[in-house]
Amino acid sequence: MVKLQERRKYARLRREERVILRKLNDDDPPDAELYCSTVDISPSGLQVRLRKALLPGEPVDVVLQIEGYVNPFHLTGETKWCVPLRGENTYLAGVEIRATQNRDFTFWRRVFN
Repeated sequence: MVKLQERRKYARLRREERVILRKLNDDDPPDAELYCSTVDISPSGLQVRLRKALLPGEPVDVVLQIEGYVNPFHLTGETKWCVPLRGENTYLAGVEIRATQNRDFTFWRRVFN
């Protein structure tokens, strides 16, 4: 049996947290904000469960409220993949968090240290 190499840089923490994704390329404001929840999180990204598909490569603003932190994290990301869940009207998507000079990004990375 061939063992697949793990491509992830960071371990994932299984956490269900509230997230708002705001599509940056969307001309239709009612669809621009997607309320969803995380499946897992890492310093470099999120796996989210949502009701509307995102396109790979789609840039998004991420507002993430994590239990134990007073203020939400305001981050920038990009959809890497999105797949429908069989038998449900929901999707799973991977969002890569982009490194920025944003203060929240610095604090986000500290969550995992």
